[in-house]
Amino acid sequence: TAFLYDTQLNQGSVSVPSADLDMERTVSYEFGYEQLAFSEIVLNVTAYYKDVRAIPLSTTYYSYYHDVIISKYNPDKYRDIRGVELRLERPIGRFFTFSGMYDYMLQSSGQSGLAQVFENRLEAKDAETRSPNITVVDPLPRANFNLNLHTPQDFGPEILGQNLLGGW
Repeated sequence: TAFLYDTQLNQGSVSVPSADLDMERTVSYEFGYEQLAFSEIVLNVTAYYKDVRAIPLSTTYYSYYHDVIISKYNPDKYRDIRGVELRLERPIGRFFTFSGMYDYMLQSSGQSGLAQVFENRLEAKDAETRSPNITVVDPLPRANFNLNLHTPQDFGPEILGQNLLGGW
């Protein structure tokens, strides 16, 4: 949050505060379906989407001869996350529960403004053509599996009125 209020002076450049900067806006959706199958297996499928707008982007302004350089934050970046999650839970016997989860997630981000603005139009042309507008990250699949042990409250030997192995 220092970029909102602090001014930084360096030789030949200045970082201007952005107190009027709008806050990030996040919109997220999640839709799920859960079903009990064969009277003991819980299946869950969830699709999700998260959109983040107005992320601060540092923009640097260069004068024609680069003798004046000004940096300021503008709400010109964005990011979104989308994916599908599959979950399965099943009791195994009296003391164990198996759970497995698979998540397939995609992320992308970009900017609607420029990170560098030049007064010299020849430099501006080169910077504008080389600046990527969107970045897509490779899919991020992940899976995890758990085997949980749980015991009844009255399980095991009783010592001084307490069941040491119970309630796990």
